Amino acid sequence: MDGNTIFEGDFVKGEYEGDGKLYENGIPVYEGGFVDGEYEGKGKTYDESGKLVYDGAFAEGKKEGIGKAYNDKGQLVYDGTFKADQYDGTGKLYDVDKGVVIYDGSFVAGLYQGEGKLTDAETGQLVYEGEFYQGNYSGTGKLYHIPNGILIYDGGFLKGKYYGQGKLWDENGNLLYKGSFLNGVYYGRGVRYAASTGEVLEAGEFRNGVLTKAERMIEMEDEEAYLSRQESIP
Repeated sequence: MDGNTIFEGDFVKGEYEGDGKLYENGIPVYEGGFVDGEYEGKGKTYDESGKLVYDGAFAEGKKEGIGKAYNDKGQLVYDGTFKADQYDGTGKLYDVDKGVVIYDGSFVAGLYQGEGKLTDAETGQLVYEGEFYQGNYSGTGKLYHIPNGILIYDGGFLKGKYYGQGKLWDENGNLLYKGSFLNGVYYGRGVRYAASTGEVLEAGEFRNGVLTKAERMIEMEDEEAYLSRQESIP
């Protein structure tokens, strides 16, 4: 460290050891446990103005385990698990202006990954719940319309786009499409519906959102049975 560094605590073989306090030019930098001169165990770190920025667990000088991170105004930013100074594990991310949780779920290396829920800070409505990978919707999930909170998509995602089997509704909750998606558009076998009546408009094989091969559905066959069949009906 540069400047005038003061340590209050014990030394063992010339290294900070046990509980102690570290100051830089009279401003607290860290207070908590030390092992071999490194932050270890429970501790608190402060910014250059002396404001608390982290309160939680450390291992070998890095944030590791359960902790809370704050911004320079003292507002809670994150509450959860850390690994190697990054959000990693289960945690909650906050909108500091609204003071509300905007993400509640799993992190890997600072990014949303695994199961989680995203919430709109302005309305408090759920935006998405399901699986993430490297910060994107990936896997199975549900997407909701803001601001009314109505479910608009339920199915598979890949890199933030509709992928695989899914159902799509409009913002009023009317079913528009049920079937296969690729890169966010209808692709593969599917059924498209009239939003106003719920009647089937067309069914068959879609490519890039357009029906390319129409198929008729067997009388009395429901859409789920139709979509599960592999063969086409002449």
